[in-house]
Amino acid sequence: MKRTLLVLNLILFTVLTFGQYKTNKVKLNQQCKCNSNNQYNRIIIGPEDNCTEIFYVITDSVNVKHGKYESYINDDKSCSGFYKLNKKSGIWNFYDFDGKIKISYDFDKDSLVSSLIEDTCKAYDRQPILLSSDVDFYSCVKKNIIYPEYARMNNISGTVVLAAKIDSTGKLQEVYIKKSVEQSLDNEALRVVKTVAIDAEWIPAKKDGISINSEYYIPISYALY
Repeated sequence: MKRTLLVLNLILFTVLTFGQYKTNKVKLNQQCKCNSNNQYNRIIIGPEDNCTEIFYVITDSVNVKHGKYESYINDDKSCSGFYKLNKKSGIWNFYDFDGKIKISYDFDKDSLVSSLIEDTCKAYDRQPILLSSDVDFYSCVKKNIIYPEYARMNNISGTVVLAAKIDSTGKLQEVYIKKSVEQSLDNEALRVVKTVAIDAEWIPAKKDGISINSEYYIPISYALY
């Protein structure tokens, strides 16, 4: 996939203080670097990437996030929370496509605050949770997935269901097909979801208060119009 890089200068425009650290508010799409004249380079990877992040960094290092954080995908809010010296802190909110908070998680207490995910599986007291917004996860899938030519030419569509195996520590072990539609659709869904899921954060399922191995289901729908 070809990408166009646009580099723009972003002048430092806000100074705040969090604890003992002075912080600068930065708005960017991917990353920023500090140069000798106290300006920032704003790097936009696009135009197909529409992720915007707004956060604070300490003045001594533009690579260290410290303070309030927000991210958006195509103007839809993805997540919000706080960083302390590059580490997520306090309660973070992750949003669905309707702008509702789907998951709230307290990183300081390492505990789930609230979730709109229904616990329908009797095998778990709490299902495994993908610690990401629907906006972020499925936007990444949509951006990278390619409708296979064979399926397109033969007018094949449907929903592939994949399963992510999450161990008791919250680590992704593997991703595999749970419900097949057609080989080319299966393979493409598997390729993309593996790439996206491996970088995601996961909360393990629980049974009787103990974290256990589990499956997390990811539906990928193909449709021709």
